Amino acid sequence: MSLLREIAEPFVVAPPTGVRVRTRLRVSGVDAAVLRQVGEYLGSLASADLAARCAEGRLDAGQRARSRRVRKQELTAKSSSRWAGALTRTSGDAYQLAYRNLLAERRCLLARIERIEARRAVAAGQRAGRVRGYATAAERHAKTIRVQTLRARLANVERQLESGRISVCRGGKKLLRKGNSLAAAGLTETKWRERWEASRMFLTGWGEGQGLGQRDDPLEPRPELAGDQAPYPAGASGEPAERALPAVVPGRVHLPGRRCRRPGRDRGRAL
Repeated sequence: MSLLREIAEPFVVAPPTGVRVRTRLRVSGVDAAVLRQVGEYLGSLASADLAARCAEGRLDAGQRARSRRVRKQELTAKSSSRWAGALTRTSGDAYQLAYRNLLAERRCLLARIERIEARRAVAAGQRAGRVRGYATAAERHAKTIRVQTLRARLANVERQLESGRISVCRGGKKLLRKGNSLAAAGLTETKWRERWEASRMFLTGWGEGQGLGQRDDPLEPRPELAGDQAPYPAGASGEPAERALPAVVPGRVHLPGRRCRRPGRDRGRAL
């Protein structure tokens, strides 16, 4: 019998898994007002940071790191380091997503133009190999106009990709377009304005460098963490900005990207 340890067969370790559940916080009227003002304030910072990132255009990895470091320092002075990290990361992700969407749109437009041109090369009602021409001359003429429209869209996409100046709409272009045709969308101006302002709020905190999870954004008034909260906007009375925390301490709450914890552990919940 050998005294050497037997080596097991190699295997791949499964990645860590978790639960992502959305729910709603039941807060008082005062807490709701606080969260709304903080969300609007951070939303204004997010809009300005996204505009600054889009104006910089396409950057390599080193330039992106330097850009984010500078923008994060500026936002830290206006909020906190935690919020600044979340804001700059969101802006960077939004720009990269918009850039990938433009690449996908270019591929789609090229494929559609190629398909139309292949069928236009065949006479109406005829077939050349496996390519069938359009059924009538009228349809062929309509497709000629259509391909011109697609080429114009493709030229616009190419210009944006070449310059790196990509348009990103916080709140969504779909909702923005509904504001131009409220009757067709079945909305009043007040309802649309509420949706628009809500979609442009920002109330998200991400932990950077947190392994297998993220820290929570505390809602409990703990003095030792008061310096890690977003600044409370100055009220209508002109009082100076101060740090504010909602008074709600939910007993058991599932929130996006967070794991549920037992109540009574002196842990805040995350937003």
